[in-house]
Amino acid sequence: MVRDRAVRAALVVLALVSVAAPAAAQAIAAFIGFLIAGVPGAFLLSVGTFVLSVVPMGPVLLWGGAAVWLYLQGETGWAIFMVVWGAVIISSIDNFVKPLLIARGSTLSLALIFLGVLGGVIAFGFIGVILGPVLLALGIALGRKWISARDPAVPDASGAVAAAATAAAIEPTGSTPKAS
Repeated sequence: MVRDRAVRAALVVLALVSVAAPAAAQAIAAFIGFLIAGVPGAFLLSVGTFVLSVVPMGPVLLWGGAAVWLYLQGETGWAIFMVVWGAVIISSIDNFVKPLLIARGSTLSLALIFLGVLGGVIAFGFIGVILGPVLLALGIALGRKWISARDPAVPDASGAVAAAATAAAIEPTGSTPKAS
């Protein structure tokens, strides 16, 4: 009972960290971009980015709106900067921070985690960010368990291959087995 509570508490903390850390990273990047571009209310917009980062395409509403505002103010260069900064920096932070957080508590390599996240997003959408690495880890664990657990009643495949190779080597060439 105590162990179940501890596991639940650890899962809740992990879920909060896996949502809050990428959100904070996006908010910091957005704040820097808003300051560089000279957008007023940069802090308030970055807080909004933090809140909206849990929604797919949420931060785009803020940095895209800031880019439109800059364009309407006649600041075309800064508007283009805001679009590039938002698309390349703000929106892509999530794709790098979440795999790093998942890999921190896992035995899988970062490359496998990254592939699991990408495959999960392609297969399952937004929920695939979590589901992809979990299913990948489950498949790898089941594969390792299946390979390591051998039934003693079943003969070893390498022994059967060795016996067949020995029998083929002993049989003289050019002779064919007689049908009975």
